[in-house]
Amino acid sequence: MPPSYSSLAPVSPVNGVATTAHSSSPSETNASVAYSLPSPNTPSVSTPQSEPSAAVSPYQSSPLAQHAFQSSSPMPQQQQPYPVPPQSTQSYSAPPPPTASQQQPYPVPQQQPAIQQVPYPVSQPYTQQYQQQQQYSPPAPNPASHYGHRPYVMPGSESQSYPIIMAIDWGTTYSSMAYAYQQDGEVHEISTWPKQSHNYPKVPTCNLYGPGSKEILEWGYPAKIAMTKPPYKNHVLLSKYKLHLDESSGPHPPLPNGLSVVDAIADYLRLFHAHVVQTALQGFGSAFEQHHIQYCLSVPAMWTDHAKAVMRQAALQAGMITPMDPPHRLLLISEPEAAALYCEKKCDQFSIGHGQRFMICDAGGGTVDLIVFEVASGPRGRTLREVTRGSGHSCGSIFLDERMEVLLRRKFSKWQDKGLTPANWTQLMETFIHQVKPLFDGIDDQYITMPAVPGRGDLTDYDIGLEDGVLTITAEEMRREVFDPVIDDVLRLIQHQLQQTNFNCHAIFMVGGFGCSGYLNTRVRAEFGNRVGLIAMPPRAELAVVRGAALAGISPRVVAARVARRFYGVDSLMSFEFGVDMPHKQVRDNEGHMRARDRFSVYVVPGQQIGIDECITKRYVTYQYPNPINSPLYACSAMTLPRYVDSPLVEKIGDFLIPLPFIPGAVAGQKVIFELRMYFGATEIRAEAEVNGVVVSTRCHFAG
Repeated sequence: MPPSYSSLAPVSPVNGVATTAHSSSPSETNASVAYSLPSPNTPSVSTPQSEPSAAVSPYQSSPLAQHAFQSSSPMPQQQQPYPVPPQSTQSYSAPPPPTASQQQPYPVPQQQPAIQQVPYPVSQPYTQQYQQQQQYSPPAPNPASHYGHRPYVMPGSESQSYPIIMAIDWGTTYSSMAYAYQQDGEVHEISTWPKQSHNYPKVPTCNLYGPGSKEILEWGYPAKIAMTKPPYKNHVLLSKYKLHLDESSGPHPPLPNGLSVVDAIADYLRLFHAHVVQTALQGFGSAFEQHHIQYCLSVPAMWTDHAKAVMRQAALQAGMITPMDPPHRLLLISEPEAAALYCEKKCDQFSIGHGQRFMICDAGGGTVDLIVFEVASGPRGRTLREVTRGSGHSCGSIFLDERMEVLLRRKFSKWQDKGLTPANWTQLMETFIHQVKPLFDGIDDQYITMPAVPGRGDLTDYDIGLEDGVLTITAEEMRREVFDPVIDDVLRLIQHQLQQTNFNCHAIFMVGGFGCSGYLNTRVRAEFGNRVGLIAMPPRAELAVVRGAALAGISPRVVAARVARRFYGVDSLMSFEFGVDMPHKQVRDNEGHMRARDRFSVYVVPGQQIGIDECITKRYVTYQYPNPINSPLYACSAMTLPRYVDSPLVEKIGDFLIPLPFIPGAVAGQKVIFELRMYFGATEIRAEAEVNGVVVSTRCHFAG
């Protein structure tokens, strides 16, 4: 049974239809009013009130309505101003409003919405009470879970917590796992993997499938070893498929054997998970089992909400979690945030104090993610707050591999009759990946020993720098052809983050496998060393993400605030504005008022800093009782606030399905008032609805 809260104070409707909105929500204004977020140093002021909107359009299959009635509370302080266009994003010149004596110039469809918002007069005492209610705390955790020891209480969890934290960094080229025991907080990594030649805390991210088969045969090192053997020459070695979740890089070719991305991820995670759980639990004896584990899975900051939902679905298919588990059993954390938690433990070592800022540059195999954090203090000690919108790009170290292969194929292109075999190419690339790439400093020439090439006894070709089986590539050529084009992309990402802070950044921490590159660090220092006081690699920087993800499970409230990356809102009816709204958007609501359908009702805007537990609350009325409420969620990556949900760059990202609890005495179709509380401060969006004093939690079911 969900916890119960007191109902809101009674209020009286005015003119039939309106609403109230909690002050933490961005406000809609009339089209003639410019909208911007105050800077952090500017006192907040109330935004002008607009005419209220009514109901969600039935054309969008959503019962939710949004409108612009504002409470007397000021807008929260935001990170940076964001302009909102004072008119529709589509070119249209609407007719002037008709006079009372004129006939309606076009037919207006009758609107019979299932849900609409209701305008209430908000007196000052009620406003204060309403604001106080928004500062509620989650229900207290159940102290009954002991596991044979003291109760384990995870702050902010809905019910139970878990004695073991298991963090997984599923990477483009390599994956890793770290675990911790809640009682002592010590973090350990797994360093032993099947058919591994030496202990190393990472394992290749690759799957082996038979010809035309969707059944995984091997994973990790065994998969790579198998592909070197003749019986497996027609098998499929699947790797780098994490890049398919980077929706910003355009359409990707389909995976072989008819595999879907979520199935490939689930196949790998299932075998990976079985190994790490068996290995980790050996250190705990028989006191714990798999259901005692809470998971923290790191994801790139640049990923969309849909990509994050794919990872949750893959974890479910892999058997890591079950449909009956509470959502917090699997926590998703952004990779730079996980690295920031790891570096936060080193703040004293690097002399980073209260109010100072540091950037995380997480450069991995496939992606490079960056966020700037500010050190703050809270009731439980030091906390971190995001101060920039995280950014990233697919410019990790595998793109060095691709450029190196292009260079080598160009050099050996004239060997057409007696060229290199596939096995030769594999050996050459393995030499580059494991010996040349990690040690390249931008100064020394590189020497690659050639494998034996069938039909070529004398491996000498002075035209391409090959002598006695050793290929020489000058440092200048290596910089120009392989490293600099990729590193230039990384430098642009860092520049963009620093510009968001007006270069108020004390340190840059380079983490991740590519982040440990000596040449990359040299270029970063040369470019930004005179503007940033400290550019450093923390100890064991290649494991910063996975170790930080484990720390996130132990202390999930260290990051106290995050910054929104784009607009989020819902489909709604708002007051129709003649001369601005398009005629075909005009509908009539239940009360007979003219409304504009498909309006984008904004909840958060890019650059808005949102507390991890901060909710944005709005009130609605539904006539659908007892049917569940379907609330669609839209996002927009444009630079200005869209007017409609079908404007350019607006996409529907999913739905919140909110069941209505039993209301004694209520009949079907009866008007029911409810509050919708949305949380954008965590890595995943979630929502709560309060109906008749009963709180129901829900998560977004993402589209696609």
